[in-house]
Amino acid sequence: MPITLRSQQGPWTFASPADKLLLRGRLPGASVFDDAAVGLLGARKAGIAPDALLASAMAGGWLVNSATPSPTFQKWLAPPLRDAWVRLIGLVEGEGRAWSARTAAEREEIESLLGTLATDGGTLGAITKVLSLISLEPVPLMPDAAIAFVLRAVPIPEQPDAQTAPVRCFLPMMDRIAEAAAASDANEELAALADGYPKARLRPRDVVDRLLWFDSVGYRFFRGPTGGWFWVRDEAHEAVVFVAGAAPSLPIARCVELPAGDEDFSKRAAEALASAFAAD
Repeated sequence: MPITLRSQQGPWTFASPADKLLLRGRLPGASVFDDAAVGLLGARKAGIAPDALLASAMAGGWLVNSATPSPTFQKWLAPPLRDAWVRLIGLVEGEGRAWSARTAAEREEIESLLGTLATDGGTLGAITKVLSLISLEPVPLMPDAAIAFVLRAVPIPEQPDAQTAPVRCFLPMMDRIAEAAAASDANEELAALADGYPKARLRPRDVVDRLLWFDSVGYRFFRGPTGGWFWVRDEAHEAVVFVAGAAPSLPIARCVELPAGDEDFSKRAAEALASAFAAD
């Protein structure tokens, strides 16, 4: 069964998910980030309080290009912002309840705490990179690219690591990722992908997060003279797929509409797109 995510433009299908996970896992920062998450979350499960692990999680966010400078970390680790972090983690985790069980009051307080942390030099993208490493409730990374892809709340960024999105995007992003992982068929597929991932132990929602990174921005890094990954669309389908062979000069941060002007590339891209959906 295909893995799909509800976005503002409709259901989005992640084509070739196993290939994309492996490619991401080869990136040094991403690979070490995954290992750091295993260690920090293992410590949490062993009973270590999040307060004791905050500094390590903040430093770990730099592995995936956190935009937060160390002076902001220093502010975050001092009262009263340290207390805000501890309260935020507790609310996000919800004492083990399903994410969908958060009350309106809890959701409002989560957004308020995010706003407090963001006003002291942080960004939503950077905050989620800390939460992803330390929260027992899976939290996806929320750079502008992911938020633009799912919510259309900010423009698609030219810079892959842009982190300017407002904190109001946190709750709907959590909702969409949790929803994508909750479908029974998708959950089985995600669990299988997590079990087969050789770099570190991932949870199903972590898999959705990694695939979202690839399809929203990561594909830009995997192109060469023998082929590359492109976001392409024809009359029937749309996905990020691998197109073999040389490619013409194309906008790196935009969807390629087929036919794309180059007849040979358009044919190869259309075949790759059709093959991806036939495999599903």
